[in-house]
Amino acid sequence: MELPLVTHLFLPLMLLTGLCSPFNLDEHHPRLFPGPPEAEFGYSVLQHVGGGQRWMLVGAPWDGPSGDRRGDVYRCPVGGAHNAPCAKGHLGDYQLGNSSHPAVNMHLGMSLLETDGDGGFMVS
Repeated sequence: MELPLVTHLFLPLMLLTGLCSPFNLDEHHPRLFPGPPEAEFGYSVLQHVGGGQRWMLVGAPWDGPSGDRRGDVYRCPVGGAHNAPCAKGHLGDYQLGNSSHPAVNMHLGMSLLETDGDGGFMVS
């Protein structure tokens, strides 16, 4: 006797539910972080804890004047006032490594990654 198709689909689904972890979004009190839309503000995001505070790091890879879009990362406070502004990191203004050439159109902020337990993060 063969089991119905519903049983074949239901049994694996029940076994896999233990591997899933739920999350929710606050529909009634959302946090909106304003930023420049032309800079692709929000292209990447990372929840970050540093200096005893919680932050949302937001990548804006097209930030900068036309012809020199270096990109940047904005730091937005979490847990404070709902209308607190995000602060621009100005990471594109720093020289990279030992290079003597200026970084032009590098689109910093396309990827954000938290490093292992040291409170730091990596931007590319």
